[in-house]
Amino acid sequence: MYFFSKLARKHYKSCINEEMIEEVGVQPLKNKLKDLGGWPVVDGEEWSGQGYTWWNWTYSVNEIGLSIDTILDMSISADDKNTSWRVLKLDQADLGLSREYLIKGFEDKDVQHYYRYMVEIAVLLGAKKDQAEKELRESLQFEIDLALISAAREDRRNATQLYNPISLNKIGTGTGFPPSWTEFVQRIFSFEGTIKIDENERVIVTSFEYLDSLKKLLEKTGKRVLANYQAWRLCKEVVPLLNDEARKIRHKYRKALIGVQVIILCLKI
Repeated sequence: MYFFSKLARKHYKSCINEEMIEEVGVQPLKNKLKDLGGWPVVDGEEWSGQGYTWWNWTYSVNEIGLSIDTILDMSISADDKNTSWRVLKLDQADLGLSREYLIKGFEDKDVQHYYRYMVEIAVLLGAKKDQAEKELRESLQFEIDLALISAAREDRRNATQLYNPISLNKIGTGTGFPPSWTEFVQRIFSFEGTIKIDENERVIVTSFEYLDSLKKLLEKTGKRVLANYQAWRLCKEVVPLLNDEARKIRHKYRKALIGVQVIILCLKI
């Protein structure tokens, strides 16, 4: 009896939290986006883009504990050739929709489900639908381009090919990239100053071809497109924590994509 009573109290507490979530709606997310510099498609002409770069956005998102791997993946992991050592690793981006879908192009039905999901969340947060459709199509095309320059899963089975050590100061910079990779990595992995990284730090790059292609892609992509994409990826990550209206949009998308719909019930006790 005690076990079931404990479960009931826990469930009741979750229902109270649910009611609080419904009361505040999506406003906390809107506030956070504003703190981060805004979501252009929602802010419209008010978004100036002053101070925006994809790496500055990455710093800010990293500070609040959300995913930073939307342009490239950065991690610390065991060295494949000496597992007693930890090493920095630069890899291709983590995508919001699987590469296998995105490379089929914008008109693919599954990519269209993803596109509608993007638009509906933007509209929920205050964007005008026609503007959301226009701007988020451009951001989705950027993500499709990211997928196209990324290696397929079957091409990433050779560990030797994915092991390309280099020092940070030898990774190219210039338009599209942070002015200093050493500063970029230091700020990402600062952990209140407990890790010191200098320009000679060894890093494993899984694909120099990806970095080269990424630089070319970033050079030709406008900052509004990039900002829309990064803000969308943040929103996608937190939608499950929002109110019922937001979660219904997500459930509709998941049902269309994979045929599964999650039903969330809060029983009255």
